[in-house]
Amino acid sequence: MEFEDWATSEILAMQEGQRTFRPGAHQSLFKYVTLDFERSWDLLGETLNSFSLSGSTPRALNDPFELSPSISDDLSSLAIADLDRLEGKGLIEQALEIKNGSSFSEENILRLRNSAIARIGQDSKYARIVSFCKRLDSPLLWSHYANKYQGACLQFIGRAFKMGTQVGLVNYSAERPVYPLSLALRLEQAVKQRQFGSSYRLLKAESDKITYFTKSIEWSYEQEVRIVYNTNKADVVRFDPIGLISIIVGPRMSKSNVERLRGLVRRSKVNELRVRHSKLSEVSFSIDFE
Repeated sequence: MEFEDWATSEILAMQEGQRTFRPGAHQSLFKYVTLDFERSWDLLGETLNSFSLSGSTPRALNDPFELSPSISDDLSSLAIADLDRLEGKGLIEQALEIKNGSSFSEENILRLRNSAIARIGQDSKYARIVSFCKRLDSPLLWSHYANKYQGACLQFIGRAFKMGTQVGLVNYSAERPVYPLSLALRLEQAVKQRQFGSSYRLLKAESDKITYFTKSIEWSYEQEVRIVYNTNKADVVRFDPIGLISIIVGPRMSKSNVERLRGLVRRSKVNELRVRHSKLSEVSFSIDFE
């Protein structure tokens, strides 16, 4: 992909409000870890030595509404004709390989509708999500994601992740996001025709914002930042070790686990990584740290 083409699509996405806000190069991103099983200790060791993070599958996310926007069926014959006009490439005929007969018959519209719905599911089938938070002081975060204050928290800064990485701030909404089938159909057409230029990337940015970067306002306390990647393209998310700046010990981690954690860091490829301590605040409902 040419840089000029990429830059053009990025500018268009921002102008149309489809690009999620990316954290700044020096903004802190906190990744909570449980350390409640041997496997969780092994995963932390892998992270510190391979400089990589594994994402969660959609089914593993704790919000059952995740990746399931409300579907809006806007595929009337008039809407489909308008899509054909927008694409200028015979969207209907190419999508359905229609040789004869009406493009707008009930049967063909049903086929288009099913094709669009399948595209929505296909896009999320291979998705993996790595979650971070902008907050370190929330007792809810330490309780929910760090084994009831007994786990730890990795502190990254934004520069740890390359510009090509799909990382963005989650938007919180009182209403469930709505995904129009016309958007899914245009994406399906682009994929079938292998048209992955700036037009496709603009559509994909709109789709991703609806699917991956919009959550209920009930979760807004998390101030979540997430990375989304596709397992067809990568197994894990790589990071620059310079961007991992500390690991914070939970306020209720046992002394033996603190020593175990320090030993794990000393034996790792980031053996100079700073280990910081935290404690329950004495004056407020929050977590204090060094």
